[in-house]
Amino acid sequence: MQALVYRAKNLGLISENYLKQFYMVFNQLGFRVTEPVDYEGMEHSNRFSQLLFRALVEDFSKMDQFHFPKGLS
Repeated sequence: MQALVYRAKNLGLISENYLKQFYMVFNQLGFRVTEPVDYEGMEHSNRFSQLLFRALVEDFSKMDQFHFPKGLS
């Protein structure tokens, strides 16, 4: 929850004053130490796939710079 509130502050959705108020309430409720609910979501990294896709796209975009022998293009 703290991360969501902090992100809202970074996006300009809430002011610094509201951020401090949220943190005060979180502290009073004990949420600064323990989140109120357990996270049960599934997370996985897709960074490698993104990098691979980007490398492929960049290489294909440069293909027109190369001169292939006849029959290989």
